[in-house]
Amino acid sequence: MDADGCLVCPWHQARYDVTTGTMVEGPRGFLGYHGPTPGYSQLVLAYSWVLRLRVARAVRRGAEVVVERGRS
Repeated sequence: MDADGCLVCPWHQARYDVTTGTMVEGPRGFLGYHGPTPGYSQLVLAYSWVLRLRVARAVRRGAEVVVERGRS
């Protein structure tokens, strides 16, 4: 999570809204490389319109974190 409450992908540094799964900011690199990746960035941005992240609730139960799945 970043300061704005967005989930940040460790592979390409894209930022996602955790309430909707929508990509807020596109990729800024690829697998540890942080710099321009023109073709890859456009591909990931376009793909994000088709397939959004699933949103679920995570609950701590003792020492475990359980993901509660909603209806699909």
